[in-house]
Amino acid sequence: MATQVVPKIARLLFPADVSELCALAIPNFAKLAKQLKAELTILHVVDASSFYYDVMDVTYRRVCDIEAEKIAVAQRRFEKFIAGLSICLPVRSVVKAGKIAPTIADYAESEKYDAILLPTTHHNRLYAAMKKSLTAKLMDDSQAAIWTIDSALADHETAGGCVICALATHEGGSLNEPNRNIIETAQFVAERFGSGLVFVHVLEKQEAASDQGADRLRQELQDLCVATSGKSKCRLGTGDAARVISDIAWQENATLLVTGRNHHQPLFGAAQSKVLDIVHLAPCPVLSVIRSPR
Repeated sequence: MATQVVPKIARLLFPADVSELCALAIPNFAKLAKQLKAELTILHVVDASSFYYDVMDVTYRRVCDIEAEKIAVAQRRFEKFIAGLSICLPVRSVVKAGKIAPTIADYAESEKYDAILLPTTHHNRLYAAMKKSLTAKLMDDSQAAIWTIDSALADHETAGGCVICALATHEGGSLNEPNRNIIETAQFVAERFGSGLVFVHVLEKQEAASDQGADRLRQELQDLCVATSGKSKCRLGTGDAARVISDIAWQENATLLVTGRNHHQPLFGAAQSKVLDIVHLAPCPVLSVIRSPR
């Protein structure tokens, strides 16, 4: 009997500026929201620390008044930007002032958004670590799922492919309960997309060295397939996790790759850096979900 799928993505948040990349992404994110039957909010963050102040102007007016005026100008500009786009469903637009990454994370948490949508340009892991990209910061700081879409995949089709659910083992060597949040999210998206579901695990060295351990994990994957639906299957691989998962995504014509990440784990931590590697290598959008439920 199939397990009941609990809806996990009902509210989507897209932090946007007025760039060409965002102009291309917003209509496609609106289509995605429609497909997921979710609401979409477009958040524009105005960083007041980047404002230029005219010394003579400061002489006559308070800095807070000048900031308020500049924020109001930014809001009107953003509203005009949104109005000029071709969007397939109503979206909510919000303007906030503050530091970009903390403001996005705080707003997503306070308003209980399920996923933050981020168009990305792929750089290598060292670049992401050293430059502390917005994607990396939000992976560290936000409890929401992070849905990354390479700018080259902005108009990525979801029909005809599958959803990959990449699972790691946890304490006790289990793939199931510690990953429940990831599994349910992958089930939900696959159902909305009308796609098949492929459960994937890449054996670590100690797991690959033990026939008994590999057999047990293979059985866990097969049990997941039985417990979900007839459209599910499983793949067990060996080698570098990010590359193996990416290769399987290519082979299965994946429309989305769902995996897990840890909250507030340093960027150079093994699990977090693997997620960044997957984002860098994947041939499809990646949805990274906090491993333990909220």
